[in-house]
Amino acid sequence: MLKSSSKLITLLFIVILLAIASVNISMQSPAGLLTTPDSLSYLDIARNIDQGNGALASNRTLQATALGDNAYIEQRLWPKLYPIVLSVFIERNYGTSAVRSLSALLLTFTALLVFFIVRRFSSNVLAFLTAVLFMHTLPINTVYAFVWSETLFIPLFLLFSYAAFRYGELQINQAHLIAAYSWLAIFCLSLLGLAYTRYIGIGMVLVLLPLLLISVKTAKSIAACLLAGLILSIGIGAMLYGNYQISGSISGGVRQV
Repeated sequence: MLKSSSKLITLLFIVILLAIASVNISMQSPAGLLTTPDSLSYLDIARNIDQGNGALASNRTLQATALGDNAYIEQRLWPKLYPIVLSVFIERNYGTSAVRSLSALLLTFTALLVFFIVRRFSSNVLAFLTAVLFMHTLPINTVYAFVWSETLFIPLFLLFSYAAFRYGELQINQAHLIAAYSWLAIFCLSLLGLAYTRYIGIGMVLVLLPLLLISVKTAKSIAACLLAGLILSIGIGAMLYGNYQISGSISGGVRQV
């Protein structure tokens, strides 16, 4: 009975957070999300994905022709996960009204993760109030008002941090190993998501994976962490190698200052 009531309360909080996020985004950007040069690149790639041209950028140089030859080029300065997600919400005319839905969903996911993290140390009500307050802080309001990859990076960062914490908490008890390994898998996927959203996400491997290895106490846990490290190395290495093959740089090319 208590578990059922707790689930209903959590579901109610999720619905309320979604409503708050939707209203917040709509009030901030009534005509659509704001853009910067990076935003236009994301929208361009997302539009090409939506039209079936692949995760490519439009070629706006003099090398492009009216016949469509060389109309699209590889772009590796930004990872492609955010444009792929963005393509589901893209508009044909590069408008950003529909993208507000994505921003509202990601803001809700972010607030929900804050709720779950805080709830580990406090009550449902305090965790909910903290999540609502977090949604209305100036940095978060600013980020989610723009078509920026940070809108995806922030919830992925919270998810991978929470997954690492849960794995470290559960792997100590042999009875919870399956749950622990599930959280380790979520940790790997979210960390790969961070790297494929923004290159700075690669640095998270250097920070948190050693901490996981330090925290484990059994041979199985050490083996699981080493396997996770191998999977992450392959996933991230494949992206960096692809960057080097296309642009001659693992970072995807030279950025204009």
